[in-house]
Amino acid sequence: MGGRQAALFGRADYLLTRRLQDYADRGQLAAATSAFGAFVTCVIRIGGPGILLQFLWLGLMLAISLIRVEQVRRFTPETIDLLYFRQQRRFAVALGVADSLGWATGMTMFAVLASEPELYLLGILSAGVITSSMIYYRALPEVCIVFVGAMACAGVAISYAMGGHIDPVAGLLIAALTLVLLRGIADDAKLYRRKFEGEAELAESAETIQLLLHDYEA
Repeated sequence: MGGRQAALFGRADYLLTRRLQDYADRGQLAAATSAFGAFVTCVIRIGGPGILLQFLWLGLMLAISLIRVEQVRRFTPETIDLLYFRQQRRFAVALGVADSLGWATGMTMFAVLASEPELYLLGILSAGVITSSMIYYRALPEVCIVFVGAMACAGVAISYAMGGHIDPVAGLLIAALTLVLLRGIADDAKLYRRKFEGEAELAESAETIQLLLHDYEA
């Protein structure tokens, strides 16, 4: 990321490039974490009913993770082609949404098929997946929103599938947690933007001072 982009792009577009670079910095680790989590989920439920479904799901999650790794590996942050950045953002968001929906579907499927001890382990794993996704997708808040929404829907679906109805207490807890997470995502997005704006203003001030000094020396 260089001064050429800051000079050629407007602030909104330059913010886009910054977000993509931050995402790319964590992208391979994020994909590896998702793939490893999917593998562990399948190991927890190895054997038993639905084994074909769980391995099909694992194959899908691994494929998504591999594509994410390839996107990050090919990402070129130094370019000044704004269309390239916009295409990369759409691709990254699409892969993030696919990953989110994959996890929501998988957790629902595994919870319905799991025994009580397996449910305990899946609960711990779900907490870890949500936490790591909030960290890795921080630069793409829209993906964070989709992920939280998808996992909330999965929680409601699991409650209904296991009890034949949606437990009111479980529904309220899921709704409360979802609202807290969404508020956190919104606040973090504002903080990210304010930090970027502050850095941009500082850089512009420094550039202005350099120009004035250059004119003075001339």
